[in-house]
Parts: sequence; structure tokens; C-alpha cells
Amino acid sequence: MKTLNISVVIPVKNEADLIPDCLESLLQQTMLPAEVIVVDNGSTDASFVIACSYIKKFKEKNIPFYILQEMTPGTDNARQKGCLRAKSPIIAMTDADSRLTSTWIERISAHFSSTSDIAVTGRLTLFDVPTLILWIDKVHLFEFWEKMKNHVFGFTSLLGSNCAVRSSALQKVGGFHNTLSFGMNLEDFELAHRLSQFGTIGFDPSIMVHTSARAYATIPLALGTTIKRWKAIFHILKARKCWTYFK
Repeated sequence: MKTLNISVVIPVKNEADLIPDCLESLLQQTMLPAEVIVVDNGSTDASFVIACSYIKKFKEKNIPFYILQEMTPGTDNARQKGCLRAKSPIIAMTDADSRLTSTWIERISAHFSSTSDIAVTGRLTLFDVPTLILWIDKVHLFEFWEKMKNHVFGFTSLLGSNCAVRSSALQKVGGFHNTLSFGMNLEDFELAHRLSQFGTIGFDPSIMVHTSARAYATIPLALGTTIKRWKAIFHILKARKCWTYFK
């Protein structure tokens, strides 16, 4: 099977405690990325310094490693800056608070080599969560919820911490747009809607990432985050006239 060059873009803001695990997981991939681009989005902790400390490690693996700065707040702006710098035909994205399974790059390459999908998203598993949230995750209720949401809206939503896009498709739709509303950035959801008008977005459960669920650390916090997310989703859909209910 043909292997593809894959760039990895990682936005980071105040993730000094978690970004080392993310970068280490990239260094341990069964198929190494063509390049890694970290975009610091105005961190006030040691995130930028820690990212810089990995320059030598990536050089030893012959992986081009770039650290950019984007001072305009928002993961949409950080992702956009990184994607504009990326040179590969496939751009994979994750977050600094995520840990990638060792076959992450390999599975993304395999998916695009065997399908005509213009983008793909995969599975997320959660860590640092209370027992109830962990149980919900283990029985795949979050995944079921995502599938229901995709069915209602008519397109597969991307998960920003675990997704990849053909760079040609990303250029065609103009990259990421600002989506900050109700205190939430849903640039991955909004991008997926625009991409879905030009091709298929796939879901591949073999592409897996372990991600922090601090926003769901307690039941009240989980409910509050969920409500804010749905408010933001409806706001985006209404503003873009994406769903017939709002037309």
C-alpha cells in the first residue's frame, strides 16, 4: 500500500504539563510524520519553552520540527497558521493535551491510500476523568452521540484532536474560519460542514487518540460544557444557514 507524506499540526496554549506526552507519542510512531508544526497560541506558561526543548529530539529522527507563534486567540487561528505552513498532501491535526497511539500516522496514511475521502476523523478515548465519565466513554456512548449528531446534521463532524484533511480540499474551502461563540471554538465542526459539500468525510475507528477530558472532570462541568457546545453549534448553523430548520 502506498504511504503518504503527512504533516502534523498541533495548537498549544498553556499545556506545559501535557505537551511532552503528545510530542513523545509522535516520536514513537510506527510511521514517522513528514513534519511537525507546533503553533503556540499565546501561552503564559512554559509550553513554548518545552516545545523548543524537543527540537533536538525531532532532529535526531530526521523529522522537520517547526514552532510558530499565533498571538490572535483561538484554536481556529492557530490551526490555520500551522496548516498554511504545512507542505504535505495530508495534514493531520491533534491537540497538545492528547496522546497518540503508535499507529496513528500509519493508519491515517492507510485510510487516504485506500479511499477517496477528503478528510477523516477517528476515535477518542479519555483520560483524567471521574469514574462515571470513564464508564460512559468505555461503553462508547460518546461515539454513539457523535454518530447521532452526524445523522441529524447530514455530515460527519471532525474531531480537532484526531482528524486529517487532504491539503487540496482544505485550500479549496479556504481553511479554518473564526467560530468563537459562547466561549467555545468549534472550528472543526464548522470546517467539516464546508468540506462535506465537496467530498466525503470518513470515520475510521482504527485512528485512535487518547485525550484529556478536563472540561468533563465533574458531572456539573460536563453538563455545562455540553450545553455551551450545543449553543455554539446551533449558533454556527444558524449563522451559516447550514441546517434547513434555520433557513
